[in-house]
Amino acid sequence: MWNNKRWIHDIMDDLESFMEETEEEIEHVIKGLYEGGQHAISKPLVYGFSIRFNSNGVPVIKSFGDKPLKEGFREPFSDQLVDQQRGDLKIILEMPGIEKNDIDIKSTENETTVSAGREELKYRTNVQHHAPVLPDTATATYLNGILEITFRLKDKANKGYTKIKVE
Repeated sequence: MWNNKRWIHDIMDDLESFMEETEEEIEHVIKGLYEGGQHAISKPLVYGFSIRFNSNGVPVIKSFGDKPLKEGFREPFSDQLVDQQRGDLKIILEMPGIEKNDIDIKSTENETTVSAGREELKYRTNVQHHAPVLPDTATATYLNGILEITFRLKDKANKGYTKIKVE
């Protein structure tokens, strides 16, 4: 697969498409700042992207940072790790400049919504899980600007049923 020239062309095509979309988003943000006057550009802007490969070797390109139409919220950089051996899913979010009391986390078995804010620094994101989880098993830690949320994976044999103990 690594020797296949077509595979490299596919990656480059995906990257080119992503860069075109990113340029359009940046132009939209800059136009909005210009039209919004001096007050609209009173804080730094952050925008970036990450590229990683999924388990099938397909590149996954994800953007983060200040995005248009997010009502002043910044989307944090995030990643997910699924550990089948341990049976858990870990979501990692980079959200510097806030305190743990500022963080609000809501989750279902398929997605987690995180919002946090302190004065002018606000974060919000919706993370689609790579595997179904049991939301009631979630634990979260926040240290040095990094939020880690860990869930137990949903047992595929369970099919959503909860065992009830008979007393």
